[in-house]
Amino acid sequence: MSESAILFIVSAPSGAGKTSLLRELVPADDRLVVSVSHATRAMRPGEQDGTHYHFVSVERFLELVGEGAFLEHARVFDNYYGTSEAAVRSQLARGLGEGSDRGHGILAGSDVSGKHGARVVVEHDREPGDPSCGNDHLSH
Repeated sequence: MSESAILFIVSAPSGAGKTSLLRELVPADDRLVVSVSHATRAMRPGEQDGTHYHFVSVERFLELVGEGAFLEHARVFDNYYGTSEAAVRSQLARGLGEGSDRGHGILAGSDVSGKHGARVVVEHDREPGDPSCGNDHLSH
């Protein structure tokens, strides 16, 4: 029997410690993985592209926004941040497979300043209204 994956969104203002919280949660529970967000800010010492963020130019980020690629995105100070819908869907699907050894919970950080709130993706093999889905299937 396959298990469902759950998307958890940690939302707080910039600087509140979302990334620190996520870094602490993952080692504490090997069923959790973190969704790697896109960012337009400069890479900081010790960060790696694809591990801490997917670092992209402002132009590329805005192209992705135009393509509807993000579940949520926000401008925070002079930079843009966004959570890729394709990446989250992929992580959710991996968490649902038979014998999945990791990925029953996907954690995504989201800044509360974003006027483009998260579109929740819950579609896997359940019908709307199924009580095991919590608050039903939600969409934008």
